[in-house]
Amino acid sequence: GIPLKIASTWESQLFEVARFEHFSQEHPCDALQRWGEPIFATLSQYVLHSACSTTQSLLRLRMVWYSFLARVSALHCDLDVHARNPRKVFDEALRAEPGC
Repeated sequence: GIPLKIASTWESQLFEVARFEHFSQEHPCDALQRWGEPIFATLSQYVLHSACSTTQSLLRLRMVWYSFLARVSALHCDLDVHARNPRKVFDEALRAEPGC
């Protein structure tokens, strides 16, 4: 599998990206895509050269990733820009269970 140190680095970088520090100037999906593209490229190469079949796991991960991006995008699109604190509204909606 992927070395634990690399996975830990990716995780900590995701938490940094998910702060969306440039929320008012940048769509959150742009920041997430910048984080995800090199990781998915690395994982794709790993699967390509892997002795065991991990293709299904990568496909499931991609499905979850794109579902997450779609949710972030929909929340951002539906955001009331006239709210007192749109960033807080976005953060709370993102943490809520889907469909609530």
